[in-house]
Amino acid sequence: MLNTKLWWSALLLLILAIGVQASYIIGPPPAIFPSTSTPVFIQAATPNASGSSTTSSSSFSALPVIAHVVMVGVTTVSGTIATQQLSTVSDNQGNTYSRMTDAGGNTTNTHGSWWCGVVTVSSGTFTVTVTNLAAVFQGILPLEYSGMSCNQDRNANAITSTSPYNCGSITTVNAKDVVFAFFALADGGGAPNPVTYTPSAGFTIRSSLTDANKIPIGSVADDVVSTAGTFTPTMTSNTASANNPCITVAMLSK
Repeated sequence: MLNTKLWWSALLLLILAIGVQASYIIGPPPAIFPSTSTPVFIQAATPNASGSSTTSSSSFSALPVIAHVVMVGVTTVSGTIATQQLSTVSDNQGNTYSRMTDAGGNTTNTHGSWWCGVVTVSSGTFTVTVTNLAAVFQGILPLEYSGMSCNQDRNANAITSTSPYNCGSITTVNAKDVVFAFFALADGGGAPNPVTYTPSAGFTIRSSLTDANKIPIGSVADDVVSTAGTFTPTMTSNTASANNPCITVAMLSK
């Protein structure tokens, strides 16, 4: 009888151990730790549309500060999906940039991507470059922020054809985020010049490519928020165009 009780006790402990172990394996993902810094927009580099080229570059008028982040919106116009997605971002300081998210592809010849790099080196003239293996039309819009990380809270995207253009919807977890709306207009041909952009309430335009005679064109707006919630930004423009990629991404503060 004693051996039987010991056997059942051992079996029960084994089942409990497996259950606890499984809970770590298949349980919900860890929550995003609250971050307390308040992000601040510092400056925008001069946006640039390259024309047909393998590179497009943009320089800041003042040196970005060490430990700040540089966000980069890239819009690419190409006849093939493959060449749209070949872009990489770098700077002349040797800092590293990671692709956060992107939009576009099958239904449009315009592709938008969103990048982030932490400034670890900053001297002389600070120039950010997008490079593609093929000669394509590329636009670059770099922005500097303090108090922000290169970690995402949430992101979404949409292919949109009617103004106000929808950029997708996200529900954030962290309170202090920067929510971005990055709109890439598919075609500037025949558009009013300059092209204008108006973001939804709470958002501020930080950088825009507005010359309708150059492609690509587009705009970046942000909203520095203090509470978690649902955000569905839009972008209104004075030109009508179909199949425009638009990205919504929330970046965590430090």
